[in-house]
Amino acid sequence: MTVLSTRPLPRPKTENTAQLAVRIPDAWLPRLDALIPWLAKPGVSATRTDAIRAVMSRGLDAFEEERALESKAPSLGSKPPKSRR
Repeated sequence: MTVLSTRPLPRPKTENTAQLAVRIPDAWLPRLDALIPWLAKPGVSATRTDAIRAVMSRGLDAFEEERALESKAPSLGSKPPKSRR
């Protein structure tokens, strides 16, 4: 027998978090709300805050990866090394 939990998704502990208030475009709200059912698990609810956390987490990962790739790429303003013949 499966017992369904009415607990929300696990959230970070309060002492390990920072509260942040931001303004976002109204057009983003329906997009965030559309993610809520996808984030929810059977018997575990999700909230708009969970959707925002998920989007920010993936976005941070993507930006950090892009930044790492850019730091490995040669700069457009630099001259190529002289060849040794």
